[in-house]
Amino acid sequence: MSTEIIGYGFDDVISDGFHYNERNKVLEIYFDEGGKKVNDEWVSTEKPCKLVIEKWKDAMGRKEGKNIFQCLDDHLGVVSLILGIKYENDRLELDINTTDDRYVTWVFVSPKVRVELVD
Repeated sequence: MSTEIIGYGFDDVISDGFHYNERNKVLEIYFDEGGKKVNDEWVSTEKPCKLVIEKWKDAMGRKEGKNIFQCLDDHLGVVSLILGIKYENDRLELDINTTDDRYVTWVFVSPKVRVELVD
């Protein structure tokens, strides 16, 4: 699975920050840098950025090897790496490695997704 979303990618980039607000439905994953597709080539942003996922209708999670999705809160953890991103049919799926070395999949239904450069 690719780690590309809306023209940005995070292959082999370790996250350096994480923010989750359940009530406001906002999840942010921070990186020292990401990559952006320019003329069909990946170019480093060379600037800190964050992946923002917000305003979802539903959010679920599951452990690696399990088939059943449960409440996202049961599978939250500070993100170390994004191993894969898939976004189709208004469903965002992230394969995550957490800092406590768990492998989980997060699914967001009808989210707003963007990448922002961070000063």
